[in-house]
Amino acid sequence: AGAQHPPMGGAVAGIQPPPPAHAIGHHAAPVHHGVRLGAGGPLGMSHPYHPGSNLLHLLDKLPRELREIESTNPTQTPVIIVYNLPANITVHMLFNLFSLYGSVLRVKILREKSDTALIQYSDPLYATIAHNYIQGANVLGQSLQVGFSKNMEVKLPPPNSQKTEATAEEEKRTVAFSIKDQRYGGDDVEKYVKGSCRPTKTIFVANLDENATDEEVQKLFKEHGQVSKFTFKAPKNESAKTQMAMMEMGTEAEAVAAVMYLHNHELHGRSMKVAFSKTVL
Repeated sequence: AGAQHPPMGGAVAGIQPPPPAHAIGHHAAPVHHGVRLGAGGPLGMSHPYHPGSNLLHLLDKLPRELREIESTNPTQTPVIIVYNLPANITVHMLFNLFSLYGSVLRVKILREKSDTALIQYSDPLYATIAHNYIQGANVLGQSLQVGFSKNMEVKLPPPNSQKTEATAEEEKRTVAFSIKDQRYGGDDVEKYVKGSCRPTKTIFVANLDENATDEEVQKLFKEHGQVSKFTFKAPKNESAKTQMAMMEMGTEAEAVAAVMYLHNHELHGRSMKVAFSKTVL
Protein backbone atom coordinates (compact mmCIF):
# COMPACT_ATOMS: atom_id res chain seq x y z
CA ALA A 1 0.00 0.00 0.00
CA GLY A 2 1.11 3.55 -0.63
CA ALA A 3 2.08 5.90 2.17
CA GLN A 4 -0.86 7.37 4.09
CA HIS A 5 -0.57 10.77 5.63
CA PRO A 6 -1.51 11.01 9.32
CA PRO A 7 -1.80 14.13 11.48
CA MET A 8 1.47 15.90 12.25
CA GLY A 9 3.71 13.86 14.48
CA GLY A 10 2.03 10.53 13.74
CA ALA A 11 3.69 7.53 12.16
CA VAL A 12 3.29 7.11 8.42
CA ALA A 13 1.79 3.77 7.47
CA GLY A 14 4.17 1.48 5.64
CA ILE A 15 7.23 3.60 6.42
CA GLN A 16 9.98 2.78 8.84
CA PRO A 17 10.82 5.49 11.39
CA PRO A 18 14.26 7.10 11.11
CA PRO A 19 16.93 4.66 12.27
CA PRO A 20 18.84 5.57 15.43
CA ALA A 21 22.18 7.21 14.67
CA HIS A 22 24.17 4.16 15.77
CA ALA A 23 22.22 1.89 13.44
CA ILE A 24 22.33 3.93 10.24
CA GLY A 25 23.39 1.76 7.33
CA HIS A 26 23.24 -1.43 9.39
CA HIS A 27 20.43 -3.94 8.96
CA ALA A 28 20.44 -6.94 11.25
CA ALA A 29 17.64 -8.73 9.39
CA PRO A 30 18.49 -12.35 8.56
CA VAL A 31 19.33 -13.43 5.05
CA HIS A 32 16.22 -14.46 3.15
CA HIS A 33 17.07 -16.97 0.44
CA GLY A 34 14.59 -17.25 -2.38
CA VAL A 35 13.25 -13.71 -1.96
CA ARG A 36 11.41 -12.65 -5.09
CA LEU A 37 13.02 -9.70 -6.81
CA GLY A 38 10.77 -6.98 -8.15
CA ALA A 39 9.65 -7.98 -11.61
CA GLY A 40 9.78 -5.05 -13.96
CA GLY A 41 13.35 -4.14 -13.09
CA PRO A 42 15.86 -3.47 -15.86
CA LEU A 43 16.25 -7.14 -16.61
CA GLY A 44 12.69 -8.25 -15.86
CA MET A 45 13.98 -10.36 -12.98
CA SER A 46 11.60 -12.37 -10.84
CA HIS A 47 14.14 -14.66 -9.19
CA PRO A 48 16.69 -14.32 -6.38
CA TYR A 49 20.39 -13.81 -7.01
CA HIS A 50 21.83 -17.21 -7.92
CA PRO A 51 24.32 -18.57 -10.48
CA GLY A 52 21.79 -18.03 -13.28
CA SER A 53 21.24 -14.36 -12.45
CA ASN A 54 21.91 -11.78 -15.15
CA LEU A 55 23.50 -9.54 -12.51
CA LEU A 56 26.04 -12.02 -11.18
CA HIS A 57 28.85 -10.61 -13.33
CA LEU A 58 28.10 -7.12 -11.96
CA LEU A 59 27.94 -8.08 -8.30
CA ASP A 60 31.66 -8.91 -8.31
CA LYS A 61 32.38 -5.27 -9.16
CA LEU A 62 30.45 -3.97 -6.16
CA PRO A 63 31.64 -3.45 -2.56
CA ARG A 64 31.08 -6.45 -0.31
CA GLU A 65 28.06 -4.94 1.43
CA LEU A 66 26.34 -4.53 -1.94
CA ARG A 67 27.19 -8.03 -3.09
CA GLU A 68 25.32 -9.29 -0.03
CA ILE A 69 22.14 -7.58 -1.22
CA GLU A 70 19.82 -10.18 0.32
CA SER A 71 20.93 -9.17 3.83
CA THR A 72 21.48 -5.47 3.10
CA ASN A 73 18.05 -5.07 1.49
CA PRO A 74 16.22 -8.14 2.86
CA THR A 75 12.75 -7.30 1.49
CA GLN A 76 14.19 -6.51 -1.95
CA THR A 77 12.32 -3.22 -2.10
CA PRO A 78 13.17 -0.78 -4.90
CA VAL A 79 12.02 2.11 -2.66
CA ILE A 80 14.25 4.03 -0.25
CA ILE A 81 13.10 6.56 2.32
CA VAL A 82 15.24 9.65 2.91
CA TYR A 83 15.03 11.64 6.15
CA ASN A 84 16.37 15.01 7.34
CA LEU A 85 15.98 16.85 4.03
CA PRO A 86 16.56 20.62 3.98
CA ALA A 87 13.48 22.83 3.76
CA ASN A 88 14.20 24.18 0.27
CA ILE A 89 14.62 20.79 -1.43
CA THR A 90 12.59 19.97 -4.56
CA VAL A 91 11.65 16.71 -6.28
CA HIS A 92 13.90 17.53 -9.23
CA MET A 93 16.89 18.28 -7.00
CA LEU A 94 16.43 14.88 -5.38
CA PHE A 95 16.18 13.25 -8.81
CA ASN A 96 19.42 14.91 -9.91
CA LEU A 97 21.27 13.41 -6.94
CA PHE A 98 19.68 9.98 -6.64
CA SER A 99 19.65 9.29 -10.40
CA LEU A 100 23.43 8.89 -10.11
CA TYR A 101 22.82 5.45 -8.57
CA GLY A 102 20.19 3.98 -10.88
CA SER A 103 17.07 4.51 -12.92
CA VAL A 104 14.64 6.56 -10.78
CA LEU A 105 10.95 5.99 -11.54
CA ARG A 106 9.24 8.20 -8.94
CA VAL A 107 10.10 10.72 -6.25
CA LYS A 108 7.68 11.85 -3.54
CA ILE A 109 8.22 14.46 -0.81
CA LEU A 110 5.73 13.67 1.96
CA ARG A 111 3.10 16.33 2.60
CA GLU A 112 2.98 16.10 6.40
CA LYS A 113 6.72 15.42 6.72
CA SER A 114 8.39 17.69 4.17
CA ASP A 115 11.84 16.68 5.45
CA THR A 116 11.16 13.11 4.25
CA ALA A 117 10.99 11.66 0.74
CA LEU A 118 10.38 8.31 -0.94
CA ILE A 119 12.43 7.42 -4.01
CA GLN A 120 11.46 4.47 -6.20
CA TYR A 121 14.06 2.88 -8.46
CA SER A 122 13.37 0.45 -11.29
CA ASP A 123 15.21 -2.32 -9.42
CA PRO A 124 16.12 -3.21 -5.80
CA LEU A 125 19.84 -3.25 -6.68
CA TYR A 126 19.74 0.48 -7.47
CA ALA A 127 18.00 1.20 -4.16
CA THR A 128 20.72 -0.76 -2.35
CA ILE A 129 23.51 1.14 -4.13
CA ALA A 130 21.93 4.52 -3.29
CA HIS A 131 21.36 3.47 0.34
CA ASN A 132 25.05 2.64 0.64
CA TYR A 133 26.54 5.73 -0.99
CA ILE A 134 24.20 8.55 0.10
CA GLN A 135 23.94 7.54 3.77
CA GLY A 136 25.05 10.54 5.85
CA ALA A 137 25.75 12.77 2.84
CA ASN A 138 25.80 16.52 3.56
CA VAL A 139 22.96 18.03 1.52
CA LEU A 140 22.67 21.80 1.90
CA GLY A 141 23.87 21.57 5.50
CA GLN A 142 21.75 18.55 6.50
CA SER A 143 23.10 15.04 7.07
CA LEU A 144 20.78 12.64 5.22
CA GLN A 145 19.52 9.42 6.78
CA VAL A 146 18.53 6.72 4.29
CA GLY A 147 16.49 3.59 4.96
CA PHE A 148 14.58 0.98 2.99
CA SER A 149 10.85 1.60 2.73
CA LYS A 150 8.28 -1.08 3.51
CA ASN A 151 6.50 0.07 0.35
CA MET A 152 7.28 -1.63 -2.94
CA GLU A 153 6.19 1.38 -4.98
CA VAL A 154 5.51 5.11 -4.69
CA LYS A 155 1.86 5.88 -5.42
CA LEU A 156 1.10 8.68 -7.85
CA PRO A 157 -1.77 11.06 -7.00
CA PRO A 158 -4.99 10.05 -8.81
CA PRO A 159 -5.81 12.04 -11.95
CA ASN A 160 -8.05 14.96 -11.06
CA SER A 161 -9.85 16.98 -13.71
CA GLN A 162 -10.61 19.77 -11.24
CA LYS A 163 -7.30 21.44 -10.53
CA THR A 164 -7.14 22.96 -7.07
CA GLU A 165 -4.27 24.47 -5.13
CA ALA A 166 -4.06 21.25 -3.12
CA THR A 167 -3.89 18.95 -6.17
CA ALA A 168 -1.33 21.21 -7.85
CA GLU A 169 0.83 21.07 -4.70
CA GLU A 170 0.51 17.27 -4.56
CA GLU A 171 1.60 16.98 -8.20
CA LYS A 172 4.71 19.04 -7.40
CA ARG A 173 5.52 16.72 -4.49
CA THR A 174 5.11 13.45 -6.43
CA VAL A 175 6.71 13.15 -9.86
CA ALA A 176 7.16 10.21 -12.24
CA PHE A 177 10.24 10.10 -14.47
CA SER A 178 10.60 8.45 -17.88
CA ILE A 179 13.47 6.59 -19.53
CA LYS A 180 14.36 9.78 -21.42
CA ASP A 181 14.88 11.57 -18.08
CA GLN A 182 17.52 9.08 -16.90
CA ARG A 183 21.24 9.83 -16.98
CA TYR A 184 22.01 7.11 -19.50
CA GLY A 185 18.75 7.23 -21.43
CA GLY A 186 17.58 4.00 -19.84
CA ASP A 187 18.59 1.11 -17.61
CA ASP A 188 22.30 0.85 -18.40
CA VAL A 189 23.11 -1.21 -15.33
CA GLU A 190 26.85 -1.46 -15.96
CA LYS A 191 27.28 2.32 -16.26
CA TYR A 192 25.43 2.91 -12.98
CA VAL A 193 27.51 0.27 -11.20
CA LYS A 194 30.79 1.58 -12.63
CA GLY A 195 30.06 5.23 -11.83
CA SER A 196 28.61 4.84 -8.34
CA CYS A 197 30.56 6.37 -5.46
CA ARG A 198 30.08 8.47 -2.36
CA PRO A 199 29.93 12.23 -3.02
CA THR A 200 33.38 13.61 -3.83
CA LYS A 201 34.80 17.10 -4.31
CA THR A 202 35.56 16.29 -7.95
CA ILE A 203 32.83 17.01 -10.50
CA PHE A 204 32.59 15.60 -14.03
CA VAL A 205 30.52 17.55 -16.56
CA ALA A 206 29.50 16.05 -19.92
CA ASN A 207 27.45 17.24 -22.90
CA LEU A 208 28.86 20.76 -22.81
CA ASP A 209 28.39 22.71 -26.03
CA GLU A 210 31.61 22.95 -28.05
CA ASN A 211 31.47 26.76 -27.76
CA ALA A 212 31.10 26.84 -23.97
CA THR A 213 34.03 28.61 -22.30
CA ASP A 214 35.69 27.79 -19.00
CA GLU A 215 34.55 31.19 -17.67
CA GLU A 216 30.90 30.37 -18.45
CA VAL A 217 31.05 26.93 -16.88
CA GLN A 218 32.96 28.04 -13.79
CA LYS A 219 30.57 30.96 -13.24
CA LEU A 220 27.65 28.51 -12.92
CA PHE A 221 29.47 26.26 -10.47
CA LYS A 222 30.86 29.12 -8.40
CA GLU A 223 27.27 29.97 -7.46
CA HIS A 224 27.39 26.84 -5.30
CA GLY A 225 30.90 27.03 -3.87
CA GLN A 226 34.58 27.43 -4.63
CA VAL A 227 36.07 26.01 -7.83
CA SER A 228 39.71 25.33 -6.94
CA LYS A 229 40.70 23.42 -10.10
CA PHE A 230 39.19 23.27 -13.59
CA THR A 231 40.12 21.54 -16.83
CA PHE A 232 38.42 20.70 -20.11
CA LYS A 233 38.66 17.10 -21.31
CA ALA A 234 38.98 16.34 -25.00
CA PRO A 235 36.06 14.28 -26.36
CA LYS A 236 36.86 10.72 -27.44
CA ASN A 237 35.35 11.48 -30.85
CA GLU A 238 37.23 14.34 -32.52
CA SER A 239 34.16 15.29 -34.58
CA ALA A 240 31.96 15.61 -31.48
CA LYS A 241 30.02 18.84 -31.07
CA THR A 242 30.31 18.57 -27.30
CA GLN A 243 33.08 18.76 -24.73
CA MET A 244 33.62 17.56 -21.19
CA ALA A 245 35.09 19.21 -18.11
CA MET A 246 36.34 18.26 -14.67
CA MET A 247 36.65 20.50 -11.65
CA GLU A 248 37.34 20.35 -7.95
CA MET A 249 34.94 22.10 -5.59
CA GLY A 250 35.96 23.42 -2.18
CA THR A 251 34.06 20.72 -0.24
CA GLU A 252 32.02 17.59 -0.88
CA ALA A 253 28.91 19.48 0.30
CA GLU A 254 29.49 22.14 -2.38
CA ALA A 255 29.85 19.39 -4.99
CA VAL A 256 26.54 17.84 -3.83
CA ALA A 257 24.82 21.22 -4.24
CA ALA A 258 26.31 21.60 -7.73
CA VAL A 259 25.00 18.18 -8.80
CA MET A 260 21.53 18.91 -7.42
CA TYR A 261 21.22 22.38 -8.95
CA LEU A 262 23.13 22.04 -12.23
CA HIS A 263 22.52 18.53 -13.60
CA ASN A 264 20.37 19.03 -16.74
CA HIS A 265 20.94 22.81 -16.61
CA GLU A 266 20.94 24.24 -20.14
CA LEU A 267 24.00 26.06 -21.46
CA HIS A 268 24.02 27.09 -25.14
CA GLY A 269 20.95 24.91 -25.67
CA ARG A 270 22.53 21.73 -24.29
CA SER A 271 21.65 20.03 -21.00
CA MET A 272 24.77 19.55 -18.89
CA LYS A 273 25.27 16.12 -17.32
CA VAL A 274 26.82 16.59 -13.88
CA ALA A 275 28.18 13.79 -11.67
CA PHE A 276 30.74 13.03 -8.99
CA SER A 277 34.09 11.66 -10.16
CA LYS A 278 36.40 9.20 -8.42
CA THR A 279 39.36 10.95 -10.11
CA VAL A 280 41.47 13.30 -8.00
CA LEU A 281 42.61 16.37 -9.94
